[in-house]
Amino acid sequence: PLCVVKGVPSVLFTVRASNMRNHRGECSFPGGKRDPTDPSCLATALREMEEEVFIRADQVEVLGEYPAMPNKDCTMRVQPFVGFLREPINDISQVKFNKDEVQKVFSIPIDDLLDPQKRTNLVRFRDSKYMYPVYHVEQEDCTVWGLTAFILDGVLRRIAKEGPAGAMVCPEGANIQRFKPAPPPPATLGQAEATA
Repeated sequence: PLCVVKGVPSVLFTVRASNMRNHRGECSFPGGKRDPTDPSCLATALREMEEEVFIRADQVEVLGEYPAMPNKDCTMRVQPFVGFLREPINDISQVKFNKDEVQKVFSIPIDDLLDPQKRTNLVRFRDSKYMYPVYHVEQEDCTVWGLTAFILDGVLRRIAKEGPAGAMVCPEGANIQRFKPAPPPPATLGQAEATA
């Protein structure tokens, strides 16, 4: 979600709770699986945002959608939407969130995300020819990478008016590695039982 934090245009992120079955402790956007009762993927996205960070659909201006992409193991299709939070955020630490699903919420200013000096850590997206920047967020001690960073890069290129043609392609024969995050901390016994 695009937002304004202390007067600064930013992007809102979550860190998934350490008890989650998949992607625990990873930076992400609010979202999740479509329920049979959801009339559309957009309804799913808005429902999940409310479940995770208590932001209601009427508090979001939906600006558009990003092309659907498969998840890492191609078991589901991820349909991203771009939205703008209508109300400015004065203090990011005051954003409430569902502690069963989210460990914390943070934001990154769009100017920082577009800063060429901060877009130099490029990695290969899966086994494709495309590269994307990985963002390490020092103050949050986390890294925005994978599908989240790839989608973010595509949206930012559109904001910067570079469009899809501005995508960074790996040079032929270049040895550009995929990003390998540190392993997540092991779930405690009680957490493992909660997700089983």
